[in-house]
Amino acid sequence: MKFTEYTLPAFWASALINADYSGLSDEEEKALNAWLDAEKPGYCVGCSESEEFCWRHDASDFALACDCLIFTFQKI
Repeated sequence: MKFTEYTLPAFWASALINADYSGLSDEEEKALNAWLDAEKPGYCVGCSESEEFCWRHDASDFALACDCLIFTFQKI
């Protein structure tokens, strides 16, 4: 198994980890899905506990500067 880490917007956490998009606006959901389609990271298995503001992150083409977490994905 291969694991990869990405620094991504913290507000994506519930959608990535729990598949719960209810906290996202339509625009945020579109941005997340566009990133997932472009990157194809695999299955999100968790994230860091503390947020950090990032001017640039691994989804900067899809979301503006924001508080971010480090997400771990597993590719099978």
